[in-house]
Amino acid sequence: MCIDHSMKAKNLFLRNLLQLESPEGFHWELINESHTEDIIRWRNDPDNLKLFEEQKSLTEEDQRDFLSRYSFFDRVDLVLCNKCEPVGVFNLKNLSDKAEFGALIGNKKYRGQGIGLAAKFCLLRFWFNVLGKEEMYTKNRLINDRILASNLKLGFKEIGRDENQVILVLSKKDFLKRDLK
Repeated sequence: MCIDHSMKAKNLFLRNLLQLESPEGFHWELINESHTEDIIRWRNDPDNLKLFEEQKSLTEEDQRDFLSRYSFFDRVDLVLCNKCEPVGVFNLKNLSDKAEFGALIGNKKYRGQGIGLAAKFCLLRFWFNVLGKEEMYTKNRLINDRILASNLKLGFKEIGRDENQVILVLSKKDFLKRDLK
């Protein structure tokens, strides 16, 4: 993959970031060092770790290394925050090819309130309407039935699976049908 092409997709995303809406009472922050402690705690929580494709614990050194090389990655990671604390992390990777969405409401007191669904909706609306993209992919572990149901509710459709995970795609057309309702 051409670095210039992937950087164009990431730069387009970042240039338009001010147009990204957030759920009421929340705001987005680009991932940075200040989120390291929360991300490590969320990622290494056994209840969360089992839901990731790579089930390796995250160290502070791993996270700092990731952040030091972040500008070279074909991805954008955003932390959803309320006024006083981080709530979850959302990422879009492979921006220049088959963009893939991932999310985690890491702060357990915010789970089950629809915040994750509302945040995903804002990101998808931005992806399709502001950036003019046509598709978004996601992979879900089959044991993560709540997130799978949430993604299907947004209009994602299954396109493949194996014994551990399901691959979903959302087209702009299918998302816009749901967005207008």
